[in-house]
Amino acid sequence: MPAYGPPRRHRGRLPVVLLLVASLGAGAYLLLGRGGGSGSGGSQGFVATSQSLVDAAVAVPRDAQKVQRFLALHTFDEEAIQSLTVMQNAVSQLQAIAKQQSGSARQLADSTVAAGQQAIDAVTRFRQAVAFTYELGNANAARQDLAAALATIQHNIKAWG
Repeated sequence: MPAYGPPRRHRGRLPVVLLLVASLGAGAYLLLGRGGGSGSGGSQGFVATSQSLVDAAVAVPRDAQKVQRFLALHTFDEEAIQSLTVMQNAVSQLQAIAKQQSGSARQLADSTVAAGQQAIDAVTRFRQAVAFTYELGNANAARQDLAAALATIQHNIKAWG
């Protein structure tokens, strides 16, 4: 009997899971290593963490453009999950930075956190549309929402300095 739908992924899950866990650990180490420490609330911590968020978000639509065959969707999905993890770590770091600020710096940091959450939502919807539902209209709408969130973050990076 022929099989329909996406290829089954239960074979060889352990190496993929181990690779994913190792990648997430390395990403968290790099993110926290750059933004952590006594200077994490300063200008460099905010800017570096915000830029890390932007870079991870921009990577997802770029990676989707590389998909030429149905079998490449699995690789795209794994890369999108890694980018989402980096984005979530960056938003957590930005929340910590926001708590250390006051006045207009606090407002900028809070605005960046909100825009980061919007970017995570947009990337999640984009990933779902590309890798699972194949709804290009939904992917395009998510990409537009992502662009708006990233524009806010970029604006806040410039205003911070």
